[in-house]
Amino acid sequence: MALPYHLAAGAAVRPCARIESATVATTVTLSILAHGLSAAPAARRYGELATRMEECEETKTVSEMPTRVRMKTRANLAGTDAA
Repeated sequence: MALPYHLAAGAAVRPCARIESATVATTVTLSILAHGLSAAPAARRYGELATRMEECEETKTVSEMPTRVRMKTRANLAGTDAA
């Protein structure tokens, strides 16, 4: 979201816009790259740690989440909804 915001804020009009745009683009790119490289190994390590844990929130059984029910609107209450 930083780059579109930066561009919408009028980056093209200011004299140092190219440097700012390059800095924002580099920061966003490096952030995405760092997250992509670290997410899988970190999740794997946490999964291994969680399997060795004693009684805690991570090891409790959970019930299945109920599926969403379509919201009632005036149209489908009146029977005019095609779906």
